[in-house]
Amino acid sequence: MIRLKNICKHYKVNNTVALDNIDLAIDQGELLAIRGKSGAGKSTLINIIGFLDNFSSGDYYFQSEKIEQNAYKKQLKLRSKNIGFVVQNFALIPDHTIFYNISLPLLYQGYSKQKIESRVHEVAKRMNIDTLLNKLPQHISGGESQRAAIARALVNKPDLILADEPTASLDEKNEEIIIEYFKELNSEGITIIIVTHDHAVANQCNRVIDLSDGKITSDNRIQD
Repeated sequence: MIRLKNICKHYKVNNTVALDNIDLAIDQGELLAIRGKSGAGKSTLINIIGFLDNFSSGDYYFQSEKIEQNAYKKQLKLRSKNIGFVVQNFALIPDHTIFYNISLPLLYQGYSKQKIESRVHEVAKRMNIDTLLNKLPQHISGGESQRAAIARALVNKPDLILADEPTASLDEKNEEIIIEYFKELNSEGITIIIVTHDHAVANQCNRVIDLSDGKITSDNRIQD
C-alpha cells in the first residue's frame, strides 16, 4: 500500500534533519505503531505519508502510484478519498456541534445533505456517541471527544487511518477503549498507523517501528 524509498526531510532553519533515508513498506491491512521520543521524527513521517508535508528527497509510492512533489491537487484528492486522521487533542471545532465536526470530510467532498445525515449517524452509532451529535465539544468528555475524532476519520470510509498520539490525552480506561476500536477497525481491513511514545499502546499493534533522530532503528512484528 505504502512504499517509502530513501525518504529524507531537511529544514533549512538550523539545517535540521527531520528524516534521514527512511526505507519502509506498509501493506494493506496492517496495524502498525511508529514509536519514538519527542523529536524523533514521528509526526514528520506520518505527515508525509498523509500528504500534509513534502519530503526533501527520495521516492514515495501510494497504492503503487508514485507521488510527485508539489502535486498538491492530486495529493489533496488522494488524502480526502483514502485517508482519515485522528490527532492527540481531537481538533474538534469548539463552536460547532459534534454532528458538524464529524461531517466535515463529507462537506468538503460535496456530498448531499441526505448522504451526510446517513453516514454521520452511522459512524456516530458505531462509536457510541449518537446521543451526543447536537452537543458542543466542550460539553463532552475527553474519551467521547476522541471517539468523535475517530468517527470523523471514518466518515469517508478511508483505506488508511493515521493516528498521531491518539491516546495521550486520555486516562487508562479510555485509552483501552480507543485501542479496542482501532483493533476492530483493523480487523475489517482498514490499515492503521499509530504514532506513539507509549510502549503499552505500541505493543497492542502487530508491528512496531522505532524512530530515533529521524532514522528507523528497529522494525519488529509482534506475534499473537
